[in-house]
Amino acid sequence: SHPLCAGVVFTGSKNVGQWIYKEAGSKLIEHHHLHRQMQKKIITEMGGKNAVIVTNNCELDETISGILYAAFGHAGQKCSAASRVIVHKEVKEAFTQRLVGAIQDLKVGESFDPATAVNPLITEADQARVRKCVEGARDEAIRVQGKILIDRSFEKLPGFCVGPAVFEIPAHQATKKDSWAQREIFGPVIHVIPYESLMDAVELFNGTEYALTGGIYSQSQDDIDFLIKYLKAGNLYVNRPNTGARVAIEPFGGFKLSGTGPKAGGVDYLKEFHYPVIQQSVAELKESFAKDSGYKLTHPKPSLISLPGRTARFSQFAHQLLDQYETMMGTVNERDKGQLTNFTKWVEENLSTYLNGQHLNYVIPGQMSYNDKSMIKTSGLFVTVVERPSHKAVLYFMGAMALGTGVSVVCLTEGAYRTWKGIVDIAWKAGFTKMNLDITLASKEALQDYLDDSKYSFIFAGALAEATSVYDNVLNPSSLSETMRLILSDVDGVSFFEPAHVLDQFVWTRSMAVNTMRHGAPLELSST
Repeated sequence: SHPLCAGVVFTGSKNVGQWIYKEAGSKLIEHHHLHRQMQKKIITEMGGKNAVIVTNNCELDETISGILYAAFGHAGQKCSAASRVIVHKEVKEAFTQRLVGAIQDLKVGESFDPATAVNPLITEADQARVRKCVEGARDEAIRVQGKILIDRSFEKLPGFCVGPAVFEIPAHQATKKDSWAQREIFGPVIHVIPYESLMDAVELFNGTEYALTGGIYSQSQDDIDFLIKYLKAGNLYVNRPNTGARVAIEPFGGFKLSGTGPKAGGVDYLKEFHYPVIQQSVAELKESFAKDSGYKLTHPKPSLISLPGRTARFSQFAHQLLDQYETMMGTVNERDKGQLTNFTKWVEENLSTYLNGQHLNYVIPGQMSYNDKSMIKTSGLFVTVVERPSHKAVLYFMGAMALGTGVSVVCLTEGAYRTWKGIVDIAWKAGFTKMNLDITLASKEALQDYLDDSKYSFIFAGALAEATSVYDNVLNPSSLSETMRLILSDVDGVSFFEPAHVLDQFVWTRSMAVNTMRHGAPLELSST
């Protein structure tokens, strides 16, 4: 009954993180003493192209100070460092004038000098690399009629120092994949990008392959509320620097190509490493793989109906599934059925609070610290092989349905298709549509097309004693172009301590840090 630990945690570059993810995460490991297979849990915390949005009602002193620290602290050698500033056109001139003036006064020098604000890079090779990046960014700014706001990168400085550089480029250029505003430089370099509307700012913010940290500087609560709703980043900081996460206060980690989750320093972190042996099960393949049916799934879309409407449909689906539980599962298991019953009841009573509430982190004076779970993963892929689904597969499927995530079910045997078609039929009758949920019978060769669809943000693949080649192919290298996908399976090590932990697999958890101080004074003063 003792838990097993089988995991890898990596912090570093995108390329190395992807290699670890594919080489280690795609393999099942054999526990010889227990004669069980397990999936290694891979948690990556990788790069960022982090943006700060500056609205037209920001407090400029606070904004400049925060950006200087976030962009140039540690010479920008942090995955969380600010490297893009998306600023409203009405305040752009005032902002850039003050930013450039402040950067001119920054001392770049040796780390041991107390007056140093921008320290050296880690190696001579990094110094040469960053200077070459600056050359490319300077050429780009000239080519697109942008501006070289300041470039201190080639100043004669001690050691491996590189002075800060700031470039302004138009929004249409900043969204191009080959722009230097899209590439992680890992040095003291900023791109300033003007915008007109808040939605323009959102699109610029979300327009990179990374989603690690981000910031907002604004004195309008309406503007802050609007931006928070749409910004895709694992950590969002309001009116404070977008770097410097602390354990339990701002649990750290992003998504897209910035990582897989869960967040370091959060309450769910250690859970991901422990596997309760009593729940392990690996099914055996008892029939041949099917021929391809020819029916091709379109990429599913998330549900757009209201939360009350979706909860009602989920409730109808779940109760009908439970009524047919023994038939679908081919067994009588009151414990597992009871867990599904409890999960259904919890969703009916708590889904709105889960999605719309603030999940508080450690409380400190002067800051609101909470996790937001309102951003749902848009789509996922279930790869099924055996006739009778595992308890975990059904529970995951119910979790995705409750949240409205779009789901494709690809069955590789006729037995699996019969069972899962019955489950999907129940969901359709309850009001879910083929746009949100669809199923097909496919060959192993046809499966690869679905695995190559990088828009799927998670994949469930049953771990099978006689079909591990299917599982090994889930992490095809060509499928990692847009996101580090979460890989789930019957033996993924996730144990469900509570229903919310099921739903956590299908949301992008964002850690919010909202400054409630202005120049050392609290924004809300009580009368006592």
